[in-house]
Amino acid sequence: MWFKQKYCINCKKILGKNAQYNRTKRCLKCNGIYLSKIYKGKNTSSYIDGRTNKKYFCIDCKKEISRYDVKRCCHCSNIYLHNIGKLNTKGKNSPMFGIHRFGKNAPGYIHGKCYTPYPVEWKEMRLFIRNKYLNKCIICNIKALHVHHIDYNKKNCTEDNLVLLCSYCHSTTNGNRDYWFAYFKYIKGE
Repeated sequence: MWFKQKYCINCKKILGKNAQYNRTKRCLKCNGIYLSKIYKGKNTSSYIDGRTNKKYFCIDCKKEISRYDVKRCCHCSNIYLHNIGKLNTKGKNSPMFGIHRFGKNAPGYIHGKCYTPYPVEWKEMRLFIRNKYLNKCIICNIKALHVHHIDYNKKNCTEDNLVLLCSYCHSTTNGNRDYWFAYFKYIKGE
């Protein structure tokens, strides 16, 4: 089918074959300019009360901020709240004030048991337990390398007191020790 040649109504260039099928009146360049003029300001789909084109800056540090409903950036807002007394996390108002993280005052400290050395037979027993459980965690059945003492006593290295755990399960057994002690005794059938 033969088409009559069409010309752009703005720049008078010859339009391509696609213009014949799409019924367009402008070339790509002129159409882009035309659409940018039509869909500007209130005509855009993202227009919200004239806020789309306006840039907003922090009143303290003059950095550009993306939100129109705040006056300060995050950093300056925290400094401002601290200065007026609404955000005071230094000294006695700190949530960590008075908490000692080392030695007997540390939250995970239990009667100094972490400092006791392992007995001589520990290395042999550890390899034996890994082979016995085929390097699988007894809770989740994935690859495991941590040998856990059921009664949490390092000196008790008997076969009845040791189980194999993965790193995740071993870290969870350090909390709520009474529960885990009973759980492992139940699994072992004692």
